[in-house]
Amino acid sequence: SILKVINKPALMPWAANMAAAYVGQNLKAGVALDEVEIINLCDGAKKAHRVKADNSASIGHLAHAWFEDYFSKRNPPMPVNKDLRNIIGAFMQFVETHHVKPLETERRLFSKTFNFAGTEDLVCELDGKLTHADYKTSGSGIYPEHFIQLGAYDIAYTEETNQSAEQHFIINTNAKGELWVALSIETRRNKEAFLAALTLSRK
Repeated sequence: SILKVINKPALMPWAANMAAAYVGQNLKAGVALDEVEIINLCDGAKKAHRVKADNSASIGHLAHAWFEDYFSKRNPPMPVNKDLRNIIGAFMQFVETHHVKPLETERRLFSKTFNFAGTEDLVCELDGKLTHADYKTSGSGIYPEHFIQLGAYDIAYTEETNQSAEQHFIINTNAKGELWVALSIETRRNKEAFLAALTLSRK
Protein backbone atom coordinates (compact mmCIF):
# COMPACT_ATOMS: atom_id res chain seq x y z
CA SER A 1 0.00 0.00 0.00
CA ILE A 2 2.96 2.33 0.58
CA LEU A 3 3.90 2.13 -3.10
CA LYS A 4 0.53 3.52 -4.20
CA VAL A 5 2.19 6.95 -4.04
CA ILE A 6 4.19 6.01 -7.16
CA ASN A 7 2.66 7.12 -10.45
CA LYS A 8 1.90 4.19 -12.78
CA PRO A 9 1.33 5.79 -16.20
CA ALA A 10 0.69 2.47 -17.96
CA LEU A 11 -2.51 1.86 -15.97
CA MET A 12 -4.58 4.61 -17.60
CA PRO A 13 -4.12 3.40 -21.22
CA TRP A 14 -4.70 -0.18 -20.05
CA ALA A 15 -8.03 0.76 -18.41
CA ALA A 16 -9.07 2.65 -21.55
CA ASN A 17 -8.22 -0.38 -23.68
CA MET A 18 -10.33 -2.62 -21.44
CA ALA A 19 -13.31 -0.26 -21.86
CA ALA A 20 -12.84 -0.11 -25.64
CA ALA A 21 -12.59 -3.90 -25.87
CA TYR A 22 -15.80 -4.30 -23.85
CA VAL A 23 -17.69 -1.94 -26.17
CA GLY A 24 -16.31 -3.72 -29.23
CA GLN A 25 -17.47 -7.09 -27.93
CA ASN A 26 -20.94 -5.94 -26.89
CA LEU A 27 -21.92 -3.36 -29.49
CA LYS A 28 -23.04 -5.00 -32.73
CA ALA A 29 -23.05 -3.16 -36.05
CA GLY A 30 -26.56 -2.41 -37.31
CA VAL A 31 -28.23 -3.33 -34.00
CA ALA A 32 -30.03 -0.46 -32.26
CA LEU A 33 -29.93 -0.16 -28.46
CA ASP A 34 -32.72 1.14 -26.27
CA GLU A 35 -32.16 3.53 -23.35
CA VAL A 36 -31.58 0.80 -20.76
CA GLU A 37 -29.22 -1.14 -23.01
CA ILE A 38 -27.15 2.01 -23.58
CA ILE A 39 -26.84 2.56 -19.82
CA ASN A 40 -25.86 -1.09 -19.29
CA LEU A 41 -23.24 -0.86 -22.06
CA CYS A 42 -21.72 2.27 -20.51
CA ASP A 43 -21.70 0.73 -17.03
CA GLY A 44 -20.05 -2.43 -18.34
CA ALA A 45 -17.37 -0.39 -20.11
CA LYS A 46 -16.64 1.60 -16.95
CA LYS A 47 -16.22 -1.60 -14.91
CA ALA A 48 -14.34 -3.66 -17.50
CA HIS A 49 -10.89 -2.92 -16.08
CA ARG A 50 -12.03 -3.84 -12.55
CA VAL A 51 -13.49 -7.15 -13.73
CA LYS A 52 -10.25 -7.93 -15.57
CA ALA A 53 -8.18 -7.00 -12.51
CA ASP A 54 -10.35 -9.15 -10.22
CA ASN A 55 -10.02 -12.16 -12.54
CA SER A 56 -6.26 -11.64 -12.77
CA ALA A 57 -6.02 -11.39 -8.98
CA SER A 58 -7.81 -14.72 -8.56
CA ILE A 59 -5.52 -16.46 -11.05
CA GLY A 60 -2.51 -14.76 -9.49
CA HIS A 61 -3.46 -16.02 -6.04
CA LEU A 62 -3.70 -19.59 -7.33
CA ALA A 63 -0.39 -19.26 -9.19
CA HIS A 64 1.38 -17.96 -6.08
CA ALA A 65 0.03 -20.89 -4.09
CA TRP A 66 1.31 -23.30 -6.75
CA PHE A 67 4.77 -21.68 -6.74
CA GLU A 68 4.93 -21.89 -2.95
CA ASP A 69 3.99 -25.59 -3.02
CA TYR A 70 6.57 -26.22 -5.73
CA PHE A 71 9.43 -24.59 -3.85
CA SER A 72 8.31 -26.30 -0.64
CA LYS A 73 8.64 -29.65 -2.45
CA ARG A 74 4.95 -30.53 -2.10
CA ASN A 75 4.80 -31.64 -5.77
CA PRO A 76 1.65 -29.72 -6.74
CA PRO A 77 -0.34 -31.17 -9.66
CA MET A 78 -0.62 -29.17 -12.86
CA PRO A 79 -3.91 -27.24 -12.74
CA VAL A 80 -6.79 -27.77 -15.15
CA ASN A 81 -7.41 -24.09 -15.93
CA LYS A 82 -5.73 -23.16 -19.23
CA ASP A 83 -4.64 -19.66 -18.18
CA LEU A 84 -3.15 -20.96 -14.96
CA ARG A 85 -1.34 -23.73 -16.83
CA ASN A 86 0.15 -21.15 -19.20
CA ILE A 87 1.44 -19.06 -16.29
CA ILE A 88 3.01 -22.04 -14.59
CA GLY A 89 4.44 -23.40 -17.83
CA ALA A 90 6.23 -20.13 -18.56
CA PHE A 91 7.47 -19.99 -14.96
CA MET A 92 8.92 -23.47 -15.21
CA GLN A 93 10.79 -22.54 -18.40
CA PHE A 94 12.90 -20.22 -16.28
CA VAL A 95 13.26 -22.50 -13.26
CA GLU A 96 14.44 -25.41 -15.37
CA THR A 97 17.25 -23.38 -16.95
CA HIS A 98 18.61 -21.70 -13.80
CA HIS A 99 19.85 -22.90 -10.45
CA VAL A 100 17.20 -21.74 -7.98
CA LYS A 101 17.73 -22.86 -4.39
CA PRO A 102 14.73 -21.78 -2.29
CA LEU A 103 15.51 -20.62 1.24
CA GLU A 104 12.12 -19.27 2.32
CA THR A 105 8.72 -18.74 0.72
CA GLU A 106 5.96 -16.33 1.73
CA ARG A 107 8.13 -14.90 4.52
CA ARG A 108 6.42 -12.23 6.60
CA LEU A 109 8.74 -9.33 7.33
CA PHE A 110 8.59 -6.34 9.66
CA SER A 111 10.90 -3.37 9.97
CA LYS A 112 11.06 -2.01 13.49
CA THR A 113 13.21 0.87 12.30
CA PHE A 114 10.78 2.13 9.66
CA ASN A 115 7.54 0.54 10.91
CA PHE A 116 6.30 -1.29 7.83
CA ALA A 117 5.49 -4.92 7.08
CA GLY A 118 5.02 -7.16 4.07
CA THR A 119 5.10 -10.73 2.79
CA GLU A 120 7.87 -11.70 0.40
CA ASP A 121 7.29 -14.29 -2.32
CA LEU A 122 10.71 -15.94 -2.30
CA VAL A 123 14.14 -15.69 -0.71
CA CYS A 124 16.54 -17.88 -2.63
CA GLU A 125 19.99 -18.43 -3.98
CA LEU A 126 19.73 -17.69 -7.69
CA ASP A 127 22.76 -18.98 -9.54
CA GLY A 128 24.60 -18.98 -6.20
CA LYS A 129 23.69 -15.44 -5.06
CA LEU A 130 21.36 -14.45 -2.20
CA THR A 131 18.30 -13.04 -3.93
CA HIS A 132 14.98 -11.45 -3.03
CA ALA A 133 12.49 -12.51 -5.70
CA ASP A 134 8.95 -11.51 -6.58
CA TYR A 135 6.41 -13.18 -8.89
CA LYS A 136 4.13 -11.18 -11.15
CA THR A 137 1.31 -12.97 -12.96
CA SER A 138 -0.35 -10.33 -15.10
CA GLY A 139 0.50 -7.43 -17.33
CA SER A 140 2.94 -7.28 -20.19
CA GLY A 141 6.38 -6.73 -18.78
CA ILE A 142 8.50 -5.54 -15.89
CA TYR A 143 8.80 -1.94 -14.75
CA PRO A 144 11.45 -0.20 -12.61
CA GLU A 145 8.99 0.35 -9.74
CA HIS A 146 8.65 -3.42 -9.30
CA PHE A 147 12.13 -3.46 -7.79
CA ILE A 148 11.20 -0.86 -5.17
CA GLN A 149 9.00 -3.46 -3.45
CA LEU A 150 11.99 -5.78 -3.22
CA GLY A 151 14.00 -2.93 -1.73
CA ALA A 152 11.47 -2.86 1.10
CA TYR A 153 11.78 -6.58 1.72
CA ASP A 154 15.56 -6.31 1.68
CA ILE A 155 15.50 -3.60 4.36
CA ALA A 156 13.31 -5.66 6.71
CA TYR A 157 15.12 -8.93 5.96
CA THR A 158 18.48 -7.35 6.77
CA GLU A 159 17.11 -6.08 10.09
CA GLU A 160 15.88 -9.55 11.01
CA THR A 161 18.77 -11.67 9.75
CA ASN A 162 21.74 -9.30 9.33
CA GLN A 163 22.02 -10.51 5.72
CA SER A 164 21.69 -8.28 2.66
CA ALA A 165 20.76 -9.63 -0.75
CA GLU A 166 23.23 -9.48 -3.60
CA GLN A 167 20.46 -8.98 -6.13
CA HIS A 168 16.74 -8.48 -6.65
CA PHE A 169 14.81 -10.52 -9.19
CA ILE A 170 11.41 -10.21 -10.88
CA ILE A 171 9.74 -12.96 -12.89
CA ASN A 172 6.53 -12.10 -14.69
CA THR A 173 4.35 -14.62 -16.52
CA ASN A 174 0.85 -14.19 -17.88
CA ALA A 175 -2.12 -16.20 -19.09
CA LYS A 176 -0.75 -16.20 -22.65
CA GLY A 177 2.32 -18.09 -21.48
CA GLU A 178 4.60 -15.09 -22.03
CA LEU A 179 7.66 -14.71 -19.81
CA TRP A 180 9.66 -11.69 -18.68
CA VAL A 181 12.53 -11.75 -16.21
CA ALA A 182 14.68 -8.92 -14.87
CA LEU A 183 17.57 -8.80 -12.45
CA SER A 184 18.78 -5.78 -10.49
CA ILE A 185 22.10 -5.54 -8.67
CA GLU A 186 21.24 -1.97 -7.66
CA THR A 187 19.97 -3.15 -4.30
CA ARG A 188 20.99 0.03 -2.48
CA ARG A 189 19.13 2.20 -4.99
CA ASN A 190 16.01 0.03 -4.68
CA LYS A 191 16.07 0.44 -0.89
CA GLU A 192 16.56 4.20 -1.12
CA ALA A 193 13.67 4.46 -3.58
CA PHE A 194 11.40 2.58 -1.20
CA LEU A 195 12.34 4.81 1.74
CA ALA A 196 11.56 7.87 -0.40
CA ALA A 197 8.13 6.39 -1.24
CA LEU A 198 7.61 5.63 2.46
CA THR A 199 8.33 9.26 3.36
CA LEU A 200 5.86 10.52 0.74
CA SER A 201 3.16 8.11 1.87
CA ARG A 202 3.33 9.47 5.42
CA LYS A 203 3.15 13.16 4.60
